[in-house]
Amino acid sequence: MTDELMRSDAPRSYQARFYQPNSGDFEVVSLRVEGHTLVTATSNGDHNYELSDLNLELTGQEGDKIRLTHVPTGTSILCTDKHLLLDLQQHGGLGEIGRVAKKAHRDLGSLPFRNAAIIWGIFGTIVAIIAGLIFGYDPLVNLAMKNIPPSAEESIGKMYADDEKLDQKSEEWKRVDRIGKKLVSKLKNNPYKFRFYIEDKDEINAYAVPGGTIVVLSKLVKDAKSDDEIACVMGHEIGHVIHRDTLRRLMHTGGLGLTLAIISGGMISNEQIKAFIPALQKLESLNFSRTQEAAADKTGIRLTVLSGYDGAAMIEFFQRLEKDRPQILKDALAIMSDHPMSEDRIKMIRVENARAKALMKQGKDPDLD
Repeated sequence: MTDELMRSDAPRSYQARFYQPNSGDFEVVSLRVEGHTLVTATSNGDHNYELSDLNLELTGQEGDKIRLTHVPTGTSILCTDKHLLLDLQQHGGLGEIGRVAKKAHRDLGSLPFRNAAIIWGIFGTIVAIIAGLIFGYDPLVNLAMKNIPPSAEESIGKMYADDEKLDQKSEEWKRVDRIGKKLVSKLKNNPYKFRFYIEDKDEINAYAVPGGTIVVLSKLVKDAKSDDEIACVMGHEIGHVIHRDTLRRLMHTGGLGLTLAIISGGMISNEQIKAFIPALQKLESLNFSRTQEAAADKTGIRLTVLSGYDGAAMIEFFQRLEKDRPQILKDALAIMSDHPMSEDRIKMIRVENARAKALMKQGKDPDLD
């Protein structure tokens, strides 16, 4: 049986809350629609309101409550019985109150479907997150990274780079700083303030920190035969910075919770930056994908050549390490395991080095991506 058929000829009575203007208190009253009038029975007697003077809207957290406001006096009436809308629609006719009541009744009828859509939307989001955990959540990481400006990356780098523990004074550091500044000077539209450090460690390696901090381990500087070899390694690490590879790996290491916090919160906050601290402690052991390594190689070689160094020195450096590996296995293991000098990599470095030099001879700058 429809709502329309359920109505009788006698005025139907509805229970509602009656609010006086500028008062948070209410009185429970009964009301009915008679002709073009809404009659409200209160403790002070009946109040008659012309339907044309009433403003109608759906309100409440679920949008399922009917609020009638008497515009001249500011009196409000709150009712939850949707049959009132049918009465208002019938007695309001073609007037504003009748039109609004008709639309409100239709909206209330679709409310369960809207709620179901919201529930299914939440369920779909949860499924997507679970699927991201199972199949990788790179799309979420990409979305979060859009909310992390270079200034926030720089803050992450400053949290890691402790001036008291890292060298910025020795002759070795002066050499690295000179090479690094020469490389960085060739970058175009560079949003980072690069800083270079030496870490006293008996390993041959170097690594990049988000925001432009490059750390070269002391043994690499001692074992390098030329500035060209150091420049190749540093150019590679600079490539990781400008491609934001280290930040991406930190986002993965930081976990889904941090990623979602950055997405939902907008711009990254200081508290979220602090959440990177555990991941920062593992910076030296971060592993990049083959695609990321290849892209850093290409950018590094082009940047090295553009700065006046020989990009092919990277091949000589790594092949020398590989040849001497039985004697310096422990020392060379770090960089050789992270950057194996495969035949494909050697070929790519030679091709990129030759291409960059050819462009320089033609007066053109190699593309730095």
